[in-house]
Amino acid sequence: MNEIEKVSISLIELKRIVSQIDFDAKNSLISKKSSLKYILFESTNYFNSSKGIKLFEEKFNIFLSEKLKKVIEIFTTKGFYHCELFDHEISYNPIDCFFSLEFVKILIQNGLSKEEIENGYFDHENQSFSANTIEEVYNKLLEKENLLIYCIPFSESCGGRGLLILNGNDENIIAYDHHCSTKEIIYNEETYNYMTYLLHEKKQTIFDMIFEDIDNIKKLIEPYKTPF
Repeated sequence: MNEIEKVSISLIELKRIVSQIDFDAKNSLISKKSSLKYILFESTNYFNSSKGIKLFEEKFNIFLSEKLKKVIEIFTTKGFYHCELFDHEISYNPIDCFFSLEFVKILIQNGLSKEEIENGYFDHENQSFSANTIEEVYNKLLEKENLLIYCIPFSESCGGRGLLILNGNDENIIAYDHHCSTKEIIYNEETYNYMTYLLHEKKQTIFDMIFEDIDNIKKLIEPYKTPF
């Protein structure tokens, strides 16, 4: 069973539970968690996810994987936590970026200093690199796919933040960083540090996160079903 089928089945089960909750119980739930109003009083025309995804990609100059888009398009309403990650109406640019290991190696091979590499970054909103030397190397490359790894940060706190990786080998994986997390690369017996994301020991995907999101809502609202 693929991700689309799993999400579809889980949503059908959620809707079945919602249909067994009376009006007063729904309002009681909403008083405790306001975002549930979109799910408990669903309007199928309220959230056009297909259009919303397209607007998100265009506004923030980014591409989501086809699998991810197909899963998100199943949702017809707001109220789910993961939907907030792809909200095209937010006023700030939600996309962050890291250099891939391959790009770091290319920078080393082109003679960039340890300091330039360690402090190097790409500003996605302004489409600019931290240093002209990095930009010059990048611009002269014919093949640029996955040299820059894009992500959407979420659940930010003083200790760090979660990251949804959008491309590369870890596409659709949930990663994290501790605000400027770094890794080492040894090249020609020299050690270089570069900013990057970190992976959890047990890999979780955005699809796992979506299943968990739906499951948590089902567990929350199920006790409010009208007894037969």
